[in-house]
Amino acid sequence: MDLPATPGPNHPGGKIAIGKDHYLYTVIGDLNNEGQLQNIEDGPEPNDSSVILKISPKDGSSAKDNPFLKSNNNTEQGESQMDKYYGYGIRNSFGLAIDPLTGFLWEAENGDRDYDEVNIVRPGFNSGWSKLMGPISESDVTEQGVQYQNVGDITSGNIYFFEVNQTRTGLTFDNAEIQEDLIADDEEQLESITLGRGFGGITDLETGPDGLLYVLTFDQESDGDGKIYRILPSGDLND
Repeated sequence: MDLPATPGPNHPGGKIAIGKDHYLYTVIGDLNNEGQLQNIEDGPEPNDSSVILKISPKDGSSAKDNPFLKSNNNTEQGESQMDKYYGYGIRNSFGLAIDPLTGFLWEAENGDRDYDEVNIVRPGFNSGWSKLMGPISESDVTEQGVQYQNVGDITSGNIYFFEVNQTRTGLTFDNAEIQEDLIADDEEQLESITLGRGFGGITDLETGPDGLLYVLTFDQESDGDGKIYRILPSGDLND
């Protein structure tokens, strides 16, 4: 597959996840485009930016249940790959993950200045950019995923911890204010969901075969130098 990296100079995405359905999911940000995939009604036609793609990892063919199969792929920019789109309206994402129990696809998305998001991505998902960042309740954009176990923050360098609900279709919070509107928008609310801080820009989180959490960081203040951290429990590992 040929996937765009320009115009940029940023938001090219590139995260990859393999689903329980054995399809490959990957994401590309907006690349600073302003078109129909960025929810600009009269903007340029789809050009493979702001999308989550779902394809066969064997040959790059479209998943048979993709929501935009048989769409008109002839655009002013040439041939797009709309039949491979699983979702759109993505600003910039450093996180895709598959729930190992349900197979649901989760996406972490960077806001412009506010409203980093965690979403469940269902077929035809519209994340709202550039009309909306944040809760669907504050917008008329249709088909946005639910705003919702660990998530890293590229700006503040925090690691957040969320507990999934019983149906694993969303998150549940001890803080009643967050539970009500699904937004953590002050210091007290952020503190209630923060697991760690001071990591610089976090670009990836993974659980290792040893069961420990590994954190990949990107230090924006030192010309991109980064580190890998291993997070140990406070008690004895044999406990």
